[in-house]
Amino acid sequence: LAVAGEIEYHPTLDAAIEAATKSHHLVMVIIVAPGTDPQGRDVCKLFREETLPDSEIEKLIKAHFAPFLVDIAEVRAGKQAIPPVVQACLKPNEQIMVPLAIFLDPKCKEVDRIAGYAPPMNYIGQLKRVVEKAIALVPDKDRRDAQRAFERGRNAVEKKDFATALTELKAALAAGLFG
Repeated sequence: LAVAGEIEYHPTLDAAIEAATKSHHLVMVIIVAPGTDPQGRDVCKLFREETLPDSEIEKLIKAHFAPFLVDIAEVRAGKQAIPPVVQACLKPNEQIMVPLAIFLDPKCKEVDRIAGYAPPMNYIGQLKRVVEKAIALVPDKDRRDAQRAFERGRNAVEKKDFATALTELKAALAAGLFG
């Protein structure tokens, strides 16, 4: 995984999709580009260095998303290509507001998007709404299985069977429903 700021990005979209599939997460495609807003701020830099690394936002991302970064500067330099799946989310010749976060299910269907810069205290609410959508997309059977594993883990802790508790709680966390 590549690191920019404190967020760990998957090196390819395919790697992010694979991680999302295994963990019942959404892929979070973050698109950034060089430039400044009317106040002279580099909003993509602020977003990557202040908003995304915010502890609460970072925790939500780790618990519910498989992040992948598209840097338009890297695309223009020929160092990165915009994956066709991401390109399909954008209309031809569409002016996009950056930073842009596009949320895809593991089958690459767009679930939601958040466009533009927001400081952490504003972005957290937008991200939580996407998390609620992500959890709602998890099949009921998987949600029940995760809940049962969590209950088995809690019961094992009460019986001081810590090996079983650890196994069951890991199973519950692997479902990606508890963050």
